Amino acid sequence: NRARRSHLRTGLKKMRRLIEKKDAKAVKGAVKETVSTIDKAVRKGILHRNAAARRKSRIMKHLNAMEKGRP
Repeated sequence: NRARRSHLRTGLKKMRRLIEKKDAKAVKGAVKETVSTIDKAVRKGILHRNAAARRKSRIMKHLNAMEKGRP
């Protein structure tokens, strides 16, 4: 579980960095991997399903805003 939790946290940090750089293409490419990591954490019991849904929602919210040209 420790390794999976670490992998999850690292993925989320990478996603945050990409969002801060405002590189929509890079974020779009990394979303699939990050969402998959979040889902795996839920299946293994590391993250609650509602917390996972919230995190995925926030990631998608940022991606959609970038694609529309908003900050």
